[in-house]
Amino acid sequence: MGIFSWAVGKMRDLFGLNKGIQDAFGVTIAVSKQMLTLQRDWRLIVAGEADWNNADTPSLHLADAVSSRIASRVALGLKCEISGSARADYINEQIKPVITDLQYTVQSICNDGEVIFKPYIGRDKLETTLVETDCYWPIGYNTNGELVDVIFGAVHRADKTIYRLLERHTFNIDNKSHSIEYKVYKTEQTAQGFTHENLGTPASLQDVPDWAQLQDITILGIEKPLFVVIKAPPTKKYEKPQLQGVPIWAKAIDQFKKADRQEARTEFEFEGGELAIHADDSMFKRNEIGQLILPKGKERVYRGVHSGGADTVDPIDVFNPDPRIEGYDKRMNGILRRVEFLCRLSYGIISDNNLVEKTAEEFRSSKDELVTTVGGIQLDTMQPALEHLIESYNVLADIQGFPQGNCETKFEWSESYAIDRREEVRERADLTQKGLYYVDEFRSYYNEVSLEDAQKDLMERGIPFSPLAGEF
Repeated sequence: MGIFSWAVGKMRDLFGLNKGIQDAFGVTIAVSKQMLTLQRDWRLIVAGEADWNNADTPSLHLADAVSSRIASRVALGLKCEISGSARADYINEQIKPVITDLQYTVQSICNDGEVIFKPYIGRDKLETTLVETDCYWPIGYNTNGELVDVIFGAVHRADKTIYRLLERHTFNIDNKSHSIEYKVYKTEQTAQGFTHENLGTPASLQDVPDWAQLQDITILGIEKPLFVVIKAPPTKKYEKPQLQGVPIWAKAIDQFKKADRQEARTEFEFEGGELAIHADDSMFKRNEIGQLILPKGKERVYRGVHSGGADTVDPIDVFNPDPRIEGYDKRMNGILRRVEFLCRLSYGIISDNNLVEKTAEEFRSSKDELVTTVGGIQLDTMQPALEHLIESYNVLADIQGFPQGNCETKFEWSESYAIDRREEVRERADLTQKGLYYVDEFRSYYNEVSLEDAQKDLMERGIPFSPLAGEF
């Protein structure tokens, strides 16, 4: 099995047992009640179950959409290569699944505010579990606000017994050590099922075959913890000091609520304006109990009304008002643009550019925001986290007895502008046609030449620089 726990899929069965976990180790969980409440609310927002969501106001899942858009741009085209020795080749092979799943990792970071890479020695290779905020318990931080003491959990079910494993990781910078301590508890099934109100009674690692090889251990001579905390770029402060990360869309929560409600209004407008044909009930047949028999498959459209034979009532009246959708769409688009602004996205990532006139300056500014956001996550968040993970893999390779060797790591991140180049060319061409972008500016961008060279080329062709020049 290896020195670290592997069964992590059921860790959420431990969530809510904070007091029992604190008592088990004699510690205090270093998360305030306010932050625990916020983290729960954020998870509900991502799941589409925020407090304002219901059958009449379902979620548009904008939070996850924002995180997904950012994650796809961060992860696209990443190349990570570790070379220099047989050990480097080994670690390079082990890290590949982490790189492959990087988009999901970044999406989780953006939604949760922070996650933890938890590497371990698997059955025959090195592996990494991505642990989200409801699956670990921070215990202690150093003076720099870095997590150095944390409890992970795992759950195993066997017949009528549920086993809960607590795995405490403590890093000590003074003696450069990383300690792992395990505790196991078990709960027996009753007529009412398993209890989730307490940890249960102490048990042994030997009771669960997958955990039998685990043992308390202290690893010496390392510079960093053997877990990697990855936080989303700071966007909003909820506490002072704030030790836990917050979702990248935290500032836009009020806009998510407005968008969900606006969509509900639009749906109501559509439903209220659905085609209906009011026809005198004398025009329909009736069944054996006197009910109207409406045209098959058109029951929703036809509605029988009783005129009482009055000559002043039209036998057929068609209800088909024009929906007031244009105003509703503009209102929604305005909300989506505010989401983009607050989340530092380019305009048009989730909004509709065709509904809004943009100046060339707005276009450039919003693109710059996205480039800054994506580039920051790539270079300031993910690359240091991956480098830390690779260092942890190196330590685990030592424990495995793998021969020492030089490891040189190289990262290549796709340039953010190149990711959306075709879409950006289309948008800039559209702005040029609308007179909001100058021909020389477009030609400079498209041909990747200086503005002066673009102007010189246009003069030689006899093409004016002004907007709406037609040819470019």
